[in-house]
Amino acid sequence: MRLIQRCKFLEDQDEKKAIQHLLKERGYTKAEILKLTIDG
Repeated sequence: MRLIQRCKFLEDQDEKKAIQHLLKERGYTKAEILKLTIDG
């Protein structure tokens, strides 16, 4: 069970990183990216 939760956590982290990278490419600032990824 714990392993599944860990995998899910890592997937979420990867997704967050991918989103942050996408936003950065679109010209968002670091502060905006953090706000968007924390809210979303």
